[in-house]
Amino acid sequence: MCTAAGQRRGLAGHLELPVTLAFTDVGFTPLRADTTIIIPYEEMSRAQLDAIAEAVRTMQQHGSYSSSVQMGGGLYVRSVRACI
Repeated sequence: MCTAAGQRRGLAGHLELPVTLAFTDVGFTPLRADTTIIIPYEEMSRAQLDAIAEAVRTMQQHGSYSSSVQMGGGLYVRSVRACI
């Protein structure tokens, strides 16, 4: 459960901080203010892809995402809750 400050304790008792994640069909978009900056999935390491896959599973399990079609094509998915 998130606290008022958007923080929660994970299974191992570690503090989890709020995070916003955004993805397109071709890569991770690290800057919320500019979703045209993309880190392509094909350029990521296995560890990075595994971390993204875990974040997406969590977003899906909690229903904590929204998606939209981008102008010019492609899909944009972002987290919508403070804690994922």
